[in-house]
Amino acid sequence: MAVIRRAPHEFKIACLEDIKSLFPPDYNPFYAGFANRDTDELSYRKIGIPKGKIFIINPKGEVAISQHRIDAKSYTSLHTLVNDMFPPTSMVEQEDF
Repeated sequence: MAVIRRAPHEFKIACLEDIKSLFPPDYNPFYAGFANRDTDELSYRKIGIPKGKIFIINPKGEVAISQHRIDAKSYTSLHTLVNDMFPPTSMVEQEDF
């Protein structure tokens, strides 16, 4: 098993590919990823998440986009990116239940 071999990204890739296989072949259900390790970024890139939509959270709780550590944000400042990074899938707002 990948986790025992100290290759957690291999295990994560396999799990994400299993999830992806539940969808049509031309559809990627993954839009962005949050991670706390650089190996997580490898996993997300492997399944097709763009580099600019992979957020790395360091031990201080600071959030950076990709491993370049540019545009470091805090969790609370991420709300300013929400509409740009995660546009609505339809123009109709859904009610909260």
